[in-house]
Amino acid sequence: MNYKIFLRWWLIFLLICLGLVIMGRFDIWQMLYVSDISRLSFVIISFFLLFTLYTGFLTLKISREKGNIFDRGKISKRADLPHWIAMRFTMLGILGTGIGIAYMIYTTDFTAETKDVIPLVLQGLGTALLTTITGIVCCLLLELQLFNLTQEADRAKA
Repeated sequence: MNYKIFLRWWLIFLLICLGLVIMGRFDIWQMLYVSDISRLSFVIISFFLLFTLYTGFLTLKISREKGNIFDRGKISKRADLPHWIAMRFTMLGILGTGIGIAYMIYTTDFTAETKDVIPLVLQGLGTALLTTITGIVCCLLLELQLFNLTQEADRAKA
């Protein structure tokens, strides 16, 4: 049993957990809740956490095997769904951008005073930027975990 791949995933997982705690400590969760009117950031983060655990399960499973290449190939195939989901994080972020811009356009009364318009414009821009950033970061972090998993599976096949 070679737990090196699982320990790499575990390190990534602990760093993600540390990042989530730091986000809470600096009230980033509250800012995200207030600024993202679409709540897509929370959908992205929820799916990210779910597939992080799924990737950890696959990583543990491949670590426990004793050189059975066929099963490792099956595990590599099971990593296709998380890869597909990771790409959708970016697309959901772009969808949030569209929602934020649409909210900004449809709620802005361009005949009103500038000081009354600015908060609505900032609300829409906040949604647009936060969902995009959340989608990209979650995509990159999940792809890093999947890279760890598939590299070991490819190495076992060779």
